[in-house]
Amino acid sequence: MTANPKHAEICFFTLSTCFVSAMRSNILFRSLSNFSLCLLLPSVVWVLHEGRGDKPTSAPAATVSLTDFVEVNHVPLALDDYVAQASELLANPSDFEEAQQERLKKHALSIASLAMTLAQHQREHPLKARAAGIFTAAVELSRHHKDHAQSAAALKKLQSARNADPSSPALLPWQAVPGLGAQMKRVNELQTTLKRSLTAERFAKTREASNRQSLTLAAIALVTAADTHEVKNPTDLPAWGEYSAEFTAAAGQLHQAIAAENLSEAQQAMDRVNRACHDCHQKFVPQK
Repeated sequence: MTANPKHAEICFFTLSTCFVSAMRSNILFRSLSNFSLCLLLPSVVWVLHEGRGDKPTSAPAATVSLTDFVEVNHVPLALDDYVAQASELLANPSDFEEAQQERLKKHALSIASLAMTLAQHQREHPLKARAAGIFTAAVELSRHHKDHAQSAAALKKLQSARNADPSSPALLPWQAVPGLGAQMKRVNELQTTLKRSLTAERFAKTREASNRQSLTLAAIALVTAADTHEVKNPTDLPAWGEYSAEFTAAAGQLHQAIAAENLSEAQQAMDRVNRACHDCHQKFVPQK
């Protein structure tokens, strides 16, 4: 049974008020047996635990799949590239400054998003069996991105998860990737870079990088559906789902067009991505 937090607040207040009143009038110990107390106290504990939000709620499901837009074989290639870049950033502790730390965090979050994309993909790939371990290690890496020693340890876990025995798969349940704010900053960077690349002069030269960048954008778009902390009104949850679905479909279309070397369709998809971001921000993060 799922508790309603508001009802639980009322229940907790009522129980507390009755308890205090009874204590003051000394009625409680005359009218309640020890057995009754044993029933009352667990009720209070249940309200505290269930009703006051200690138990995590499940993330809203993604309404759009990237299966139709993204070749499953492309995901591990992008993931491995980010792992290699993370390793380079941690190669020299003396060079591990703030700029490198922030890049490491972005790479880690991209890896986590790609791991979730792989887990959600409807086509099979050997790396899907390791997606859960990759996701967990990538999230740990993002959380420790300012500490070189802890980041290096998390990277080792990530590399071990990447190369783990696939015969013992662990299920990666659908969930949010921590750090939506950092993810949105990454989205802005990717959009700017991709927009510059989608010209007749640069498209062919930058297609390989654009292919990876557009896949990362699509992966981030996919996982935004699960992070609803920007939704202040519960009645806006369906709208959040619609906006994230449009963002995911637009980014998936962009990746598909770039992979097919179709500049015209890529430009149209880029416009669609920009509109999706603009419309969502107008609704949930309006400019003051």
